[in-house]
Amino acid sequence: PGVRWADEDGFKGFVAKLSDLASYRVDRRTSTDDLAKAIDPFVPDLLDSALTAYSSSARNNFYFDRTSRTWSIDHAWQRDQNRSLLLNGYESRAREFNTVHLRWNTTRHWTFEVEAEQGTVNNNSDLLEGRSYTIDQRGTKPKVTWQPNTSFRAIASFKYTEKRNRPEFGPEQATLQDLGMELRYNTAGKGSILATTNLVDIRYTGEPNSPIGNELLTGLKAGTNMTWSLTIQRNLSNNLQLDLTYNGRRSEGIPLVHVGGAQVRAFF
Repeated sequence: PGVRWADEDGFKGFVAKLSDLASYRVDRRTSTDDLAKAIDPFVPDLLDSALTAYSSSARNNFYFDRTSRTWSIDHAWQRDQNRSLLLNGYESRAREFNTVHLRWNTTRHWTFEVEAEQGTVNNNSDLLEGRSYTIDQRGTKPKVTWQPNTSFRAIASFKYTEKRNRPEFGPEQATLQDLGMELRYNTAGKGSILATTNLVDIRYTGEPNSPIGNELLTGLKAGTNMTWSLTIQRNLSNNLQLDLTYNGRRSEGIPLVHVGGAQVRAFF
């Protein structure tokens, strides 16, 4: 509507601030002889014995006043499904989340954002013990951005997340508190530097060395964790780019983890 009524007032001006973006993708592998059923992407019968692999992703974003320089609000819904045939039977996974995001540019240099999400993560395995669970998850994330110019940006954020396995699958639950900081410096035509650090406190009840433990802990450990990263991107010439990356992680009871990498890109 904004394309046609962007300069209108009243009801048309209100409608012009609304926009929606939707996408849907599906990949199915089946051994059925029914051609119509094989190519139909909108009837995902995940219990079909002829289905050997299935993957789908559906997403919808609804925006209000998306292009405003002052504030905007949007709602995102996303559902991802996967199902595959393994040697010991079928294994399926599904994620469905609703997210509300509010942005407010208080001044030219300061931006305040807050995000709230709620959803479920489901995993089901025919034969592997401990790989069947349904997690209810909810969280909120306020974020403050300071950008005094086009070259420098600083972001401070805090995310609080609660995850709970449903009682019929187990008593596991986790509470995560993530305090983060991000600094980015850009030099036009030369490259950029990005540094991040996160302090993550996790309270967890359950067996950590298990599939659901890995899901609830997001690969970290119960207690206090710290992660940090540094990415340096440098344009060596008009068609040659160098990336240097470093990631570190510290968790209670285990040694420090350091991971580094380098990548060179050539543009022709």
